[in-house]
Amino acid sequence: MLRGFFLVWLLSLCMLGGCMDRKSGQLKLTVIESSHKRAPKWISQERYESKHYFYFMRFLKAELNSPQFAYALARKELHAFLKEEAEVILASVEEGALETTHNQLVTEFVVFLSKNLMKKIRQEDSVYWEKVNEEQFGYKQIKYRYYVLLRLNKKDLIRFQRQFLYKKMDKAEKLGRRLLRSKVKRAIDNLNKKIKADQNKQESLQDDFEFES
Repeated sequence: MLRGFFLVWLLSLCMLGGCMDRKSGQLKLTVIESSHKRAPKWISQERYESKHYFYFMRFLKAELNSPQFAYALARKELHAFLKEEAEVILASVEEGALETTHNQLVTEFVVFLSKNLMKKIRQEDSVYWEKVNEEQFGYKQIKYRYYVLLRLNKKDLIRFQRQFLYKKMDKAEKLGRRLLRSKVKRAIDNLNKKIKADQNKQESLQDDFEFES
């Protein structure tokens, strides 16, 4: 009876501790292949601002050899940033206006910026990937780890923000919508104040990332 109990207890310890070289449940990663000789510094960032750029990084682990899903996540983060910017700049339009008018302008603003900025962003993106062997509890599996970085040039962003707002102000004037014109004018003032505030903090910002080939 005691001997049987002892054998069950020993077997339980063996299963929990990991007999047959399965002593540790700690995940062990071994890089088999990578796109760069060394991992870029930017892979530890998510959203980052330097002197001349905004950066948006996303990481994804997958079984497929394709960075497209990580790229989609980075682009989603970029679009969220553009929407945040639009809502801050267009805050004056929201005051006393129909909610649909404000929401429509925010949407149009983001679509306009994305349409005019994404071509250059795609040309300047950076991808780092690793083919890794994951080992845990004695089991091995090949996975791919993707890091995608998109960078947004601040001067390009400001140029297209201004372009959108001035077009909207001119259109409102031609249609005789004086209230909307005055609100868009205040949005332009908001943008100029934001630009000035950003210029004042330039010295405290880090240098731009250097992309490695």
